[in-house]
Amino acid sequence: MTAVKRKEKKWHSRGFVAFLMALSFIGLVFSGIILYIVPPGRIAQWTNWKLLGLTKTQWESLHTNLGYAFLIFAIFHIYYNWKSLYNYVYRKAKHAFYLKKELAVATVLTVVIIVGSAGNVPPFKTVMDIGDYFKNSWEKKLQSPPIPHMELYSLKKVVEDLKGDPEIALKYLNNRGIKVQSVDEKLKDIAAKNSTSPEHIYDLLKERFSGKQIMGLGRMTFEELIERQGVSEKKVKSLFLKYGVKMDKNMTLREFSDKIGKTPYEIWEELQK
Repeated sequence: MTAVKRKEKKWHSRGFVAFLMALSFIGLVFSGIILYIVPPGRIAQWTNWKLLGLTKTQWESLHTNLGYAFLIFAIFHIYYNWKSLYNYVYRKAKHAFYLKKELAVATVLTVVIIVGSAGNVPPFKTVMDIGDYFKNSWEKKLQSPPIPHMELYSLKKVVEDLKGDPEIALKYLNNRGIKVQSVDEKLKDIAAKNSTSPEHIYDLLKERFSGKQIMGLGRMTFEELIERQGVSEKKVKSLFLKYGVKMDKNMTLREFSDKIGKTPYEIWEELQK
């Protein structure tokens, strides 16, 4: 009984390595299939695309590391089973002399696969075309960036392209719950830090600086414009001074515009200058 227990507790390095090889191979095949159908990088990075909780970059990392792991485990597997493998290969090599046709066909087939894949000819091209079909089909479901790899742009560059003020954008995003410390931060870094996508941040900026009228603008107070929309308090004070109206941040744009004979949107436009 004691002998059996001791035998059960013994560590089997060969079995351990064999399991690692098998599991890493399964993971390698599975991640390879995922990468075969993932959307193009410009879309995956822009929309923060995920499958089973992992982004495209994470799937690529997983696939690469599993590949290296499989290679390392294979080396250990050969080490632990060297004698058995040597004898097996030696016997098969001797037997191969009696299987010349099979060896020749196998060699030719391998060469055909290599040359056909490199030459991008059918049916090898078809395999790649199917993968491209799945990759490109994501463009119908997900939004492409206005400019390829725009997620690499800094906040300042994006806002300037939208004809906006980067400092206002900085305050606006923070007021909307998007933590940003500098206008020089890249969209992808801001998105990663806030667990969102560059697409979402761009949509917020576009909404803020697109020139479209904000819903309920007339009911907004100047305090809300400062806090939510990132309008400079200095500009608000200058506006009141310009039109000779007593400073009151609790006044709505509708009330202010009625006093000076303008529309709330005209006041909003003036604050953007």
